[in-house]
Amino acid sequence: MPEAIRLRLLVPLFLLLLNCFPNAETRSQEVPTEPPRATLTARIDKAVSRRGGSIQVTLTLRAGPRGAYVSRWSRVSSSDARDFSSGRSMSNVSGFDVFVLTLSGKNADPIGHGGVADRWGPPPPPSERFKEEFVFLRPGKEETWSGNVDGPATPGKYQIVGVYMPAYDQVHDLVRLPETQGLLIADVVRSAPVIIEIK
Repeated sequence: MPEAIRLRLLVPLFLLLLNCFPNAETRSQEVPTEPPRATLTARIDKAVSRRGGSIQVTLTLRAGPRGAYVSRWSRVSSSDARDFSSGRSMSNVSGFDVFVLTLSGKNADPIGHGGVADRWGPPPPPSERFKEEFVFLRPGKEETWSGNVDGPATPGKYQIVGVYMPAYDQVHDLVRLPETQGLLIADVVRSAPVIIEIK
């Protein structure tokens, strides 16, 4: 049989086989992605505020289906408003932060309103630090922070974005500890933006 005819007969067979086996791209799309360790939502007390006025923001961190380890210092107590020595006033709770952004995503407020989960002085060994400084949120359990941020001085529409950010270098050493079971939040968890109008 001539080579050209043999190739013509093989092409339909090849196409049939291709349809029988999903390609690599299809297989990768079918692989389920791991759910997030936690999600964060932001709420504001009112959708319209006056220039330079105070904006009440509430951030809620919700543990994912496997739970999550969060900074112990992100927990809020009734004494936080008075406890300036630990850096946990109502406008500076470790682990939570709030950004006021323009609609294009630029920072509209050069002054920070939150804090990172950090500590003073030399850190203890990683396993001891993990035990002392992190707590486990059970699946679906929430951690909430409320505080005020200053509204921009220029009228217009802005985005309020909340974050939970354990942003110190040592946290990446803790992630590798077996006792974290892969559930320590070591990267920024960001909320969807909430739009506010400044008049």
